[in-house]
Amino acid sequence: MRSHSLGPLEPFASDLAKLVPELGISLPNVAPSSPLEPAQEKLRYFQTLNNFIEEGSLGSLVIIEDIHWCDDTSLEYLLHFAPRIPKISSLLLLTYRNDELNPSLRHFLADLDHARLASEMTLNRLAQEDVEAMIAAIFGQE
Repeated sequence: MRSHSLGPLEPFASDLAKLVPELGISLPNVAPSSPLEPAQEKLRYFQTLNNFIEEGSLGSLVIIEDIHWCDDTSLEYLLHFAPRIPKISSLLLLTYRNDELNPSLRHFLADLDHARLASEMTLNRLAQEDVEAMIAAIFGQE
């Protein structure tokens, strides 16, 4: 059996296989890493995501949409990752609906603001005719 190089995934493959079980289909020779205590496991996940994103994102744009649907752990990770963005010369763009702010998201946004890790840009809703034009363009309709 021939061994395949995993390229930039190599150092993170066993931890990524736990985070994204579908990788097991593409990488059948990679076994998930052994479990740790919950707090250590979470820290390992955070570090794995940091390393994976940083490996491929130098000077790039990382977009995470609809963070109003994030769970507390995901928001905690984003708060953990945000200070690293300037070090990798990238931009982290987070989107959320301001009419769906829950207490966790409010706290997260306040933490980002307090640490001076964010700039906020408010976008107005599209008018009905703009939504119709966008849908028509997406589906190639006149």
